[in-house]
Amino acid sequence: MRAVPSDTKPNEQVQPTIGGYMRHQRVRLTLTQQQIADRLFMSKSAYQKHENDERTPTVRGIRDWCDALDLSYEKRRKVMSIVMGELMPLAVGSPEAITDDDIEFIDSLPYPAFLHRVPQYDILAANRVAVETCPWLDPALATGDRPLNVIVQMFNDPRAEQILRNWEPIVHRLTYLLKEMSTGVVRAEEVAAIYEACKRHPRFEFMWNTPMQPTEFDDDHVIMVDSQGTEGHWRMRSLQSTHPWCDYEIYLLTPRAGGARS
Repeated sequence: MRAVPSDTKPNEQVQPTIGGYMRHQRVRLTLTQQQIADRLFMSKSAYQKHENDERTPTVRGIRDWCDALDLSYEKRRKVMSIVMGELMPLAVGSPEAITDDDIEFIDSLPYPAFLHRVPQYDILAANRVAVETCPWLDPALATGDRPLNVIVQMFNDPRAEQILRNWEPIVHRLTYLLKEMSTGVVRAEEVAAIYEACKRHPRFEFMWNTPMQPTEFDDDHVIMVDSQGTEGHWRMRSLQSTHPWCDYEIYLLTPRAGGARS
């Protein structure tokens, strides 16, 4: 088993380029440069110049490349972030950014709510309902040298699998997001630390190395059992504020009307 992810090494700061990302996605999909060039109706040599950052593709060319690889919305956001040279709608967040007003706001919500640093999914704060519903995600469990991380807790605290009836697709989605969105956004040593903390779980390597289908990724259904063994069905939403200095993400669970989907 690898000590750290194959494309992430401790103490390595990755500066992504659009060519490097094009190459990264092609290799992940086990496609050749010729296959991609054929899909884009261009010569292999012209496509190679894009991957080698010798020629920057046009906006239309980037859009065509995303379509040719059938990239998900999240990956297209990543492409836009690289092209623009800035962090587009990804929430970074930090404990220092959380104000008393932020805490008061999530405490006023009647349903489980968390403030997250994304895409590594560190928990910055949680309301009382969230801690009661998901006790393994209580920010008080954090240590002095490490914030509580959702992915680490999901793989290591047995309560997660006991309470979440559909634990696997939920955790797979988080793992997929971390791997796909962290390059150039999260310090490599942070990703490596999460990887190290999770790799002993028998399902981790599968989730780390297996892409999700769009229908799986877009599923927002959460099934949990309470202390009385009653099954509850929830809808999860990740919300980002339009306020210019709110750079964290609100993760909210709300009951599904009528319970499970038909």
